[in-house]
Amino acid sequence: MYYVLIGVQLLAIAFSIFSTILLIRLQSSLENRYLFICAISIDIYAVGYLQEMLIHTEDGIRIALSFEYCGLAFTALAYALFIFKYCNVKEIPRWIPKLMFAYCLLVMLSVQAGPLTKLYYSSFWVSDEGVFPHAATTKTPLYYSFAVFQAGLIIASAAAIQIRRRRTRNAGEKRKLMILFIESLVPLIGLAGTVTLNLGGWDPSPLLLSLLVTSVSLTLRGGQFYDTVSFAVQNLFQNVGSPVIIADISKNYLSSNKACDRVFPELKNWRGGHSLSDLGVDLFADSSNADFERAGRYYKSSFTKLIERGRHIGYTIVITDNTDDKVAVESMRHLMEAADAANEAKSTFLANMSHEIRTPLNAIIGMSELSEREVSESVIREYNGQIKAAGKMLLEIVNDVLDFSKAESNKLELVPVEFDTADFLDSIINVINSRIGDKPIDFLVDINPNIPKTLYGDDVHIRQIIMNLLSNAEKFTNTGHIKFTLDSDSDGIIVRLKGSVEDTGIGIREEDKKKLFTAFQQLDGKKNRRTEGSGLGLAIFAQLVTLMNGTYRLESEYGKGSTFFFEIDVGCINSAPFANSVRECVNVRKMPAFSLYKTKTDDEEEAKDTIPSVIPDYSSYNILVVDDNKVNVKVLSAFLKHFKVTADSALSGAEALEKVKQKKYDLIFMDHMMPDMDGVETTKRIRAMDDMYYHDAPIIACTANVVKGVEEIFLEAGMNDFVPKPIQLEVLQEKMARFLK
Repeated sequence: MYYVLIGVQLLAIAFSIFSTILLIRLQSSLENRYLFICAISIDIYAVGYLQEMLIHTEDGIRIALSFEYCGLAFTALAYALFIFKYCNVKEIPRWIPKLMFAYCLLVMLSVQAGPLTKLYYSSFWVSDEGVFPHAATTKTPLYYSFAVFQAGLIIASAAAIQIRRRRTRNAGEKRKLMILFIESLVPLIGLAGTVTLNLGGWDPSPLLLSLLVTSVSLTLRGGQFYDTVSFAVQNLFQNVGSPVIIADISKNYLSSNKACDRVFPELKNWRGGHSLSDLGVDLFADSSNADFERAGRYYKSSFTKLIERGRHIGYTIVITDNTDDKVAVESMRHLMEAADAANEAKSTFLANMSHEIRTPLNAIIGMSELSEREVSESVIREYNGQIKAAGKMLLEIVNDVLDFSKAESNKLELVPVEFDTADFLDSIINVINSRIGDKPIDFLVDINPNIPKTLYGDDVHIRQIIMNLLSNAEKFTNTGHIKFTLDSDSDGIIVRLKGSVEDTGIGIREEDKKKLFTAFQQLDGKKNRRTEGSGLGLAIFAQLVTLMNGTYRLESEYGKGSTFFFEIDVGCINSAPFANSVRECVNVRKMPAFSLYKTKTDDEEEAKDTIPSVIPDYSSYNILVVDDNKVNVKVLSAFLKHFKVTADSALSGAEALEKVKQKKYDLIFMDHMMPDMDGVETTKRIRAMDDMYYHDAPIIACTANVVKGVEEIFLEAGMNDFVPKPIQLEVLQEKMARFLK
């Protein structure tokens, strides 16, 4: 009998080695490694047990037993991990296999330590009872716990096989899983016999385990260890980047891949049969695509029916992360809305500008026609005054547009100069006071008299900042008051001007405040239709304050009024207070000439007012006017008659060249933009002539182009200066005084 059992054990070793070789040949996946480890462990166990059967000494049997457990300790764990992987069991946390491996390692080391620790066996001897001398032990709780542990792993493996068998629809796969289930129960027989039965010292476990690993290998061999197609599909299912959920015909959860854990972390703990409606999103929307949001990202789900042999058996749900697409679409939508709003705003602006420009033009043309028919000199003077006022209004509108254009293209330059604070403020207050006219409102002025007397900055644009706010307040305030407040902080070098303009006008809605300082935006356009102006005043104000490294803000309540605040920096020339008075809030309403803050004496002011305005006589000078527009020639020639000058004229650059060849002029007014040969080219040709006169003759450009850089163009061409159109008599007198000495 002894030799029969030796033969049986040799057969077990042969089976085990055969399965190991088979697995080596079929090793084609990472999952195979667990069954391969199981086969190696059984090899070690079977060889060790054969050694135990052949050696009859206590030391030899102890060594053989230690060798056996180098394999036996890990056999059940390796097999269970293989089955779990094969059956796609995902619910096991990663730390559990690590913990089980540590437990198996503890068992192996306890057996190796033997009598030193007595953790696995409390006593050990060689028993001669039975078929052959064999190891006899007194077992400890660790021994029995390990037996239960092994049995639990085998039962769990069998359960995993049964669960997958119920889920699969493939008949061939079902048969294969049934065989695996039966094979998995075989080791339980050996484990139960070893623990409970007395088999004369013989342990059937090595034989049964060898048969197990061999039969499992042969069972799965038909599909190259795994069904290659099924494995490829499963591998693709698990590792595809998009989340995929498999549901049954009742729309209950069956399985999902790893990518789903990012979108639905709760699926890690779900088992088959759980209703997908518990996810809180409708993955089966009526449309083919269902959008939903999870954790701040946006997803799109699409489902397809699973059909087997014409029968509906479930659903496959593919989830796509379309956050980037949604953000891009949303961004494009906002851009389109902004572009549409900008186009609409510009269209509204152009319509309003057409209205604003045509209003003064109507006055100019109408009054001009009336003047032609009128014989009364006083009425004609009245009409002319209205024409001049309408022209100035038109000029303000054009200047606003040009200023805004310069600011938008970063071509607006600051030209700082010294200026007197008192004169600066008096001029602003007097202009606004006159604009208020007969409106039943108060104009309050509260200015700190300690503001430095002489400042250094771009007084033109600082005046524009304040004027734009005050003009805006005057336009939209019909009752109540307008209040202008100005303070300053100074360190003797830099002065921080802090101003505000308060009004009791119509106010501004909260949703409109952001649009207020934006170009081409007019608030309550229909309501404010009768309000004059370009609508660019506050946009220009914001641009200028920003250009001066300042700040601005707004407080407003719709229907009750608004307050605009600004702060800008200027230089300090004379830090003495600009006014010797106590600070007070003054109502300057209907004051004919506000001069509360002037620093000049009354005698100086009176002497200035009594200086007669003397018009110089330039009748002895030869002056040429060059312009392709006959009306412009007539206007400038008429202005020159005030200085007793009868000017020659040329209607083109070519005609101007002929004129200067025939006559030496003391001063030439040259239009800029003319057809064929413009003023720049004409000037260059004049300067290129041989006589020294042509190099020195004063040439002043007359232009409606006042954008940045045009002055440099004129100077580079050889012109001496320029005057902007429309030409004003005061500017013309200043230029003539400079060049006609």
